[in-house]
Amino acid sequence: MTIVVAWERGVGPLRELIVASDSRLSVAETERWDGCPKVFTFPGFPFILAFRGSTGLAYPYVLQAIAQLQGNEAVIRRATDIADFSGHVARTTSSMRLQVSSPDVAYDPSECELLIGGWSWRLGRFRVFVITFDKNSARYVAVPAKPAPLLLGGASASSVLAVIGDPKARSALVGELAKRSDVGPLGYTPLEAIWTLCGRKWQDTVGGVPQVAKAYQSMHVEPFSVSVDAESPHMCGRRLLPGESNDLRVIERGTDGDWRVEEKERVAEIEQATSR
Repeated sequence: MTIVVAWERGVGPLRELIVASDSRLSVAETERWDGCPKVFTFPGFPFILAFRGSTGLAYPYVLQAIAQLQGNEAVIRRATDIADFSGHVARTTSSMRLQVSSPDVAYDPSECELLIGGWSWRLGRFRVFVITFDKNSARYVAVPAKPAPLLLGGASASSVLAVIGDPKARSALVGELAKRSDVGPLGYTPLEAIWTLCGRKWQDTVGGVPQVAKAYQSMHVEPFSVSVDAESPHMCGRRLLPGESNDLRVIERGTDGDWRVEEKERVAEIEQATSR
C-alpha cells in the first residue's frame, strides 16, 4: 500500500504543487520493502505521477503512462492540458485491465490508484487528478481533486488537496493535519505528517523515508533528494551510496521538525559528516 499526498504551497506571491509519498512496498503478506520509487517525474514533461496499491497492477499502469508521455509530441510541447492527459491515462488504464486473462480474478482493480498533478495552462492553476476504479461503470475514471476540507482550513489551507493510500493511513494523516494550531496555508505540514506515519510501527504498510517532487507555475517539475535528521540524502526512498553522485536539490528535515530546501553547500556538509 502507500500514502500519497498532493497539495499547493505558497512561496511569496507564487505557488507550487508538492507531491509526496512514503517509500514502502508490500511483498506478499509479510515482506516490507522500503526504498521503492512511488513518485515519478520525467525530464522535460510537466506532470508528476504517483501511485498506491498492488504493484502487480500499479507498475504496468505507471509504465504505460510514462510511455504515453514519451510518445506524445503534444505533451512534450506542453500543448496537452493536464485534464486531457489524465482522461487519456484513465481510458488506457481501463483498456489495459481488460487485456488480463481474468481481469476480475487476478486483481481487485479498486486496490490501485494513480495520481497525476501539475499546472493547468488552460485554467491557470494547479490541478490534481486521481485515476480510480468506478465500480458502477467498471472502468477507471479521472477524478479532479478539490480544495482542502473545512476541517483543515478549506481553500485557504490549500486550493487543491488529494490523499490516496491505505484507508487507515489516510485517516491517520488527516488526523495529523488537523492537529495544527493554525488554519492558514499547509506549508510543509503534510510532509511532516507522512514522516510521522512512516515512524509508526502499527502502520506496517507505510514506511521508509518520504519522496518529494514539486511542480511549478512555469510548467516545470523537480524531483528532490530527501534528508531526515541530518542523515545522508535519499533518492526515491533509497539512501545514496558513499560517494554516489546526485545533482538533485535536497529537502531536509531538521531536528526541529521543520522542512527546508538546502543549497549545495549544505548538502556537501551532510554528505561529508555522514561518510565519516
